[in-house]
Amino acid sequence: MHVNGMEDNPQWTVAERKAWIDSKIFGLSYAIQTFGVERYKKNIQKTNHGFSYALTRLFPEAAIPPDPALPYQPSLEERKQRLKEAARETAKRAKELAQEKAGPIYAACEGVKS
Repeated sequence: MHVNGMEDNPQWTVAERKAWIDSKIFGLSYAIQTFGVERYKKNIQKTNHGFSYALTRLFPEAAIPPDPALPYQPSLEERKQRLKEAARETAKRAKELAQEKAGPIYAACEGVKS
């Protein structure tokens, strides 16, 4: 990523991203390049969300509304809450399953003989 000031307006900053995906392996270059492009597409979405998050935290007054074309991304607090709920549900199901599988336990105690 290359970041620099805009020539027309020095108050603005431009972030320019470029990627090169190349392979010289005979017979596999197209497959490797295709894989690289798909991987880049997936990872750049995460990068864009992180970059937007950082900019929003640094400059909250200039926050850009989310792009409706992008899928909804829950906030960190929402994600934490969902993970907690999922962990509770998993623990509850594991406990119920363990109770179903466990049979009754019988113990016999004998008195101490002297």
